[in-house]
Amino acid sequence: MSKLTALPSRYTVGSMKGRSGLVRCSSLGSFVAGGLAVLALGGAPSAAAQEMVAASCQPTENIFNGATGDHLFGQAFSPQLSGDLTRAELRLRNLSGTGDWIFQIRNAQPSGSIPGELEPGSTVLASATLPDASVPGGMDATASVVFQTPAAVVAGGDYALAVTRPTATDPNSLAVGAHSPSTADCPNQTFGSSNGGTIWVGQNLDTIFRVFVTTPASAPPVTPAPPITPAKKKNCTQHKKKHRAAGEAKKKKCKKRK
Repeated sequence: MSKLTALPSRYTVGSMKGRSGLVRCSSLGSFVAGGLAVLALGGAPSAAAQEMVAASCQPTENIFNGATGDHLFGQAFSPQLSGDLTRAELRLRNLSGTGDWIFQIRNAQPSGSIPGELEPGSTVLASATLPDASVPGGMDATASVVFQTPAAVVAGGDYALAVTRPTATDPNSLAVGAHSPSTADCPNQTFGSSNGGTIWVGQNLDTIFRVFVTTPASAPPVTPAPPITPAKKKNCTQHKKKHRAAGEAKKKKCKKRK
């Protein structure tokens, strides 16, 4: 199995910088700089739900990492929130080829080849297809995909976002926005697999991505109803005793008068 490599320099965007010269993106605006299109698949979460960024890696984009369709690109992450992972964003380059893109949420595990790194695992927790028609040809774009059957994730857990395009025939058909070399701004580096995700090989770069968790909106607090206090029963025995005592007292008075 050959090690995945980044695209030649003619495919890079901007100049490459070392760790000391990195500029970290802090807003979605930097994610779509230069008038690049934003793609959407599926509807937005309902008003009764809250969607929040759970994990991201957004250093300066300076390369597109390309491969053919038998490859998977995977980026491990640990979400800061628990909930349903419902959406993911990646930067895609579509200069040639046809065919749908497949996004996956996988488990992640400690890398067996790079100490201290997390690499994608073999278990697919959620999958979504981005139709070919949704990615403009001949340009770079930010792609957003919705997982209709989301993966339930736990804050601090280990997961990975992976993408492939099975019909890609060259690196211009399957290319993902990244930063090279790997930077400390992103906890984990990109890994690649050419056998369906069984074996992963580390790459010295970071894939630019965001993943979103959707949690139900907080329900208004419910005020418990006050407990029902049963009415006190009258003590009939006591009343009878009082009446009897009063009757006996009257009888005694009558006897004295006689």
